[in-house]
Amino acid sequence: MNSKFTLSLLAASLVLAGCGDSSERTGSETNSNFEAAIKESLAQPSKIDFVLNGKDAALPLPSFMLLDTTDATLNIPLSSGSSSGLDNPQVAMGEADGWSTIMPFSIDLKFEGTTTLKDDRIVPDPVNNPTVKVSPQLLSGVVVAEVVYNPTTGVMTHVNTLTVNSDYTVTTDDSLNNIKVVPLKAGLKPKTDYIFALTSAIKDSNDKSIGMSQSYAILKTKLTDQSGVLDKPQLITQQAESIIADNSSVTEDQIVYSSWFTTSSTATTQEAVKNAYVTSVHPVTPQALSTLWTGTANPNSIASTTIDGMLTFNMTDIAGVALETELSTDPNNFYRRVFDDPSQSTAVQDANFAGAKAAITSQLSGLNTNFNYKLKVFKGTVSLPHFLSRDLTDLNFSKTPMRSGMPSVSILLNTLKSGSDADKAKLTSDLSGLSIDSTKLQTDQSEQLKLLGQSFTLSNGNQLDSPRILTKYSPFPQLRSVENLNYVLIMPELNGSFESNIPVMIYQHGITSRKESAYNFAANHALTALSQSNKPYAILAIDQPLHGERGLANGTIVTTPSNPTIFMNLKYLPVARDNIRQGSLDGLGLRFAISKLASHSNTVLNKLDTSKVSLLGHSIGGITAMGTSSVANKTVGVTLLDNMFAFGATTYANAGGGIAPFLLESGSFKYTIQHNVLLSLADYATYYSETCKPASTSGAACVPAYLTSISTDANKVKDVNSTLTGFMFAAQTVLAPVDPVNVSTLSTGSVLGIQSENDTTIPNTTKIPAAGTYPLLKHGLSLSTVSVDIAAGTADLRQASYYNASSSASHSSAVSIGGGVTAEMHKQIVSFSNSLGKQLVAGDTNMLDTTK
Repeated sequence: MNSKFTLSLLAASLVLAGCGDSSERTGSETNSNFEAAIKESLAQPSKIDFVLNGKDAALPLPSFMLLDTTDATLNIPLSSGSSSGLDNPQVAMGEADGWSTIMPFSIDLKFEGTTTLKDDRIVPDPVNNPTVKVSPQLLSGVVVAEVVYNPTTGVMTHVNTLTVNSDYTVTTDDSLNNIKVVPLKAGLKPKTDYIFALTSAIKDSNDKSIGMSQSYAILKTKLTDQSGVLDKPQLITQQAESIIADNSSVTEDQIVYSSWFTTSSTATTQEAVKNAYVTSVHPVTPQALSTLWTGTANPNSIASTTIDGMLTFNMTDIAGVALETELSTDPNNFYRRVFDDPSQSTAVQDANFAGAKAAITSQLSGLNTNFNYKLKVFKGTVSLPHFLSRDLTDLNFSKTPMRSGMPSVSILLNTLKSGSDADKAKLTSDLSGLSIDSTKLQTDQSEQLKLLGQSFTLSNGNQLDSPRILTKYSPFPQLRSVENLNYVLIMPELNGSFESNIPVMIYQHGITSRKESAYNFAANHALTALSQSNKPYAILAIDQPLHGERGLANGTIVTTPSNPTIFMNLKYLPVARDNIRQGSLDGLGLRFAISKLASHSNTVLNKLDTSKVSLLGHSIGGITAMGTSSVANKTVGVTLLDNMFAFGATTYANAGGGIAPFLLESGSFKYTIQHNVLLSLADYATYYSETCKPASTSGAACVPAYLTSISTDANKVKDVNSTLTGFMFAAQTVLAPVDPVNVSTLSTGSVLGIQSENDTTIPNTTKIPAAGTYPLLKHGLSLSTVSVDIAAGTADLRQASYYNASSSASHSSAVSIGGGVTAEMHKQIVSFSNSLGKQLVAGDTNMLDTTK
């Protein structure tokens, strides 16, 4: 990574070596080789801050100029002396293959003296939104458009010009020295190219137009054709201006800054793994998984028999245990740990545990007395591929992201295009020997699959693409291990025996919880199904990565309510991303493994109906479930294969998009996260070590105390806000491939979303408009609002239930035991899941906000 960033800094200085920065600072010099409109703009005292050389180097974000032209990842320059490891958010952004879809564009301005932006801000809705200020000049002075960029030809094609105040808005803050372009609704599209332009309609406080910088003028001018490293930036800039001018009311002469950028891809690794699974069971040309995860894709040399034997179930507890017995004996205190809460005393936790057992036991009694049903718990293991490190040495598991099992197509094709003759010849020969058609590698995933496990060396003996970063050009992950994961299977038993073709629900739990939390709602789901004249379904659950029985070091390293950062590893952002990605891949593998159960020799497992599978994801489990369901339900064009992955119904309970923004505003997690981020500030680190730590005050409790202590120090407050904002931008960029706001664009089939008003864990909305639960349900998934019962039909329902404040719904109501709003949520979830998304019992609609 370090050499990559060194090269980036070198390239930046080369690109603008001819852009002397003296005129940038004075704002007075012009160049006789520029057109009249450019000269006029350069003469303006206030400018866009776009300088790529010297001590005043500055670049508005996002920008194509920070996209590595070889591997197509972001290439962020590092400040001198900063860490070159993945614990540096700027370095971590180098793992991303595009920019965030929801974070604001940031354009700084340079003014003389006390000049600022013209303050024409108004408050359109002083009653409902008194703090929202809108600047008419900014709204009219920024244009954003979607384009298609062909990397082979370098040609852009216009697709759509976005609508201001619908697709995006433009703001500034009280400093009036920065412009923010803010995506609205569910943000921009993932894996998509955009251009944007700022115009001379934007004025400063002296009512003079904002001008362009010398750097931009060199790229804009048509009087001088740039060559070498300036050639591509000039071509892109001029194309962007031309497209904006041809598709809006803006002229090229009015444009004072423009740029092109591409947004991050999404779920490409989940799609690649699914493609490998599909290949292994293809009805015409099946290929053993061990022949795919081989060579560099199998760095730990896992035996082929182990790889080919994965994605299968084993049941260790053939007799099963009645759920009430499981609750009363509580082996290993697994269910008791569901009630761990560091904010409560042990006595209160124990009381909550006892109350839960009593309530569930009562439900089970009613289930047996009224319907002759019992619930039995079966345990066993399911072998699933694991793509994350489990190395405890120096805690490497927490520092090591997933890596690609194939060389990057981008690097390979760029080498074939621009490498030395010797490198071209060697690669061409190597590809030919593997029957790989390089012309298909850009878009054909089946052709890319041939690269899995391969390694190419250049003519000098160096490996092509040694970093092996997972991107859209190298999506297949290395297989690090095959894990036999413990599961719990809760089966409905009628009159002492199991019926045939029992539907099954996969449950993905939330952060800091565990698979045994399924015991909370299993009995009430069964009662609700029977009251709706339906057969109860089985519930299958495994622990999320680094949760429950999947903790490391004999369970001493595990995600708990008092230690959520084991999974939510925001110190190493790519690992945090991949923990979520692994959870999604677990769900995908679990669904595929279920498809094989019809012929299983176990007389319990083969009672499951492999064609009637639903999915319930709660909180972070809803986030991992989105990556599972959206990819699983994507057709591969063969019905037989599609059915092996399909979820008939998926419920996302209290999930959210925009992970970084909502975590930083989460009542449950914000101070824990802010503590870890602010430790990079010397002043806060000193305060923590000298004030909080000696008093045994936790980091989460230290942050609000510190913020109070500096509330009158404007500079310190500014430092805190700048640090948190910078971290949020970097984190969201890195997390983008697994973020529901992006993955939701792939969603098909029946979906039910659930929101609790004023959820304090995952907020309904945040300061970033596209983040939170509501934007995800309303705009990302495009769900209709539930207001009445929906009778059984044939259409796939896509609905959202917004539980109002008077319902007393909380973050975990949907996966609680029963009664009140929980019972009403269960009516919806059960009717929706049992009908495979074709019917919905709304329940008490007085608890619903039907105006959303």
